[in-house]
This record gives sequence, C-alpha cells and structure tokens, in this order.
Amino acid sequence: MAYLETWLSFVRSRSPKEEEYDVLDPGFVHWLASLEKFGPEITQHPQYRSWWKKKYEEWSEATDAIIWLDAPEELCLQRILSRDEWHELKDVPRDDAIIELKGYRESYGKIIPEIAAKYPAKVFCFRSDQTSTEQMAAEVFSATDLWGE
Repeated sequence: MAYLETWLSFVRSRSPKEEEYDVLDPGFVHWLASLEKFGPEITQHPQYRSWWKKKYEEWSEATDAIIWLDAPEELCLQRILSRDEWHELKDVPRDDAIIELKGYRESYGKIIPEIAAKYPAKVFCFRSDQTSTEQMAAEVFSATDLWGE
C-alpha cells in the first residue's frame, strides 16, 4: 500500500522532460494484483475496496506504458530458484509457489486488459520464453517515442 501511495506521489511531483522515464519493477499492476489476490482479510472491506479502485484509476491515468513479461509458472519458478538473490518463493513448497505464480498471472491477465481498454497506457505483453530481450526492446522502442525520434 505504501508503494502505491509513495511512488505515485513521486511520479506526479516530477516535471516531465523528454529524456526522463521512470521504470518501476515491479510496477503498480504487481502491487494491485498482489493485494487483490493475496492480501489480508482487510482487503475485502468496502473502504479498502474504494481505496484500491482509486489507486487503480490514478495509476492507470499516470502510466504511459505497461510491459508485462510473461512465462509459464514452471519456468518462472525455475528462474527464481536459479538466481542468487532472495525471493519469497524460495521458502515455499513447490506446489504452493506454482499456485501463487498462477494467481499472479491470472490477476495480471485481468487487470492489464481492463487498463488497456479504459486508459491511454500502451500495453506490451511478451512471453519471455519465446521472445528475446532484443526483440522486446525493439518493439517497445519502435512503438513509443523513447528514442525521441
């Protein structure tokens, strides 16, 4: 919740310059999905639901692009386990980790199309197991004005 509040204030406080971009990883879609799918019981309260909807709308309006790097749950878990850095799913039984990753993918699959339908954000969805980093970057750069051309 603090992430959703604090980063939005920061992004809005900056004066826009052509050469500056804020890349948030994970971004607001992740945090909204996390609260939606795995949040504590309080996330079912009407006041919380109102807050969630407000943050969803504010972030959707403030976002120029969403880049979703998707992959099957098994591959995601394999990548998590192969990296040296800590990740919460390293301490979770394999089947539970797969269920959690599936929950995130389902939430992203719901939230991102809703944003794309209602707001001007450009949405990119790449299967990271099928598309190279170079191909992803080329598509994003050619579809946006990130190079200033």
